[in-house]
Amino acid sequence: MKRISSIIVFLIGLSAWSFAQDKKDVIQVSGFVFTQQGEDDILPVPFANIAVLNTTRGTYSNDNGFFSIVVRKGELLVFSALGFKTVEYLVPDTIEGDWLTIGQVLEKDILNLPTVEVRPWPSRENFRVEFLAMEVTDELQERALANLEPYTMQDLMENLPRSGRETAQIYFNNQAIQNYSSGQMRPMPIFNPISWAKFIKAVKNGDFKKKDK
Repeated sequence: MKRISSIIVFLIGLSAWSFAQDKKDVIQVSGFVFTQQGEDDILPVPFANIAVLNTTRGTYSNDNGFFSIVVRKGELLVFSALGFKTVEYLVPDTIEGDWLTIGQVLEKDILNLPTVEVRPWPSRENFRVEFLAMEVTDELQERALANLEPYTMQDLMENLPRSGRETAQIYFNNQAIQNYSSGQMRPMPIFNPISWAKFIKAVKNGDFKKKDK
């Protein structure tokens, strides 16, 4: 029993020593990520990625470029952001204390792509030949007029899905209506005489009748 007790005490002491060593190696790294524009202007880099190399730990900077992360001494921090060059920073293992403040500068990464000119024809001379050789028949003109008929345009308006711009406009309109009555009871359209007048007019016009396609 004495031998078992000694082993248990030894294991507990070893675990405590290991925990103390791990805690001793942990350090809080905080600072700012910024870029230099010109000679005097310094701008923060928001939402820059700060990752610990070969681990799943990391964070990102806020709107002002500030970040804070817990790492071990001797680990390598990787700073990256869209439009900037990736930079690595080695946390010194000789730091006294449990915190470190740094300022990391990111340089802009400029990538120039070659100019590409997309043309349906190789040259203007070729376009002139193709244009003059085009036969505009009455059938093509009738097809163009048919596509611009009011009922065709109405059918397209009803059946085509909304674009991103239309969807965004509807969303912002709904948000404006909600903000208009924020903090109070929303107005009920059933008590609005103008809404009743529009409803009665729609009934008289037969807007609610089933229409055969």
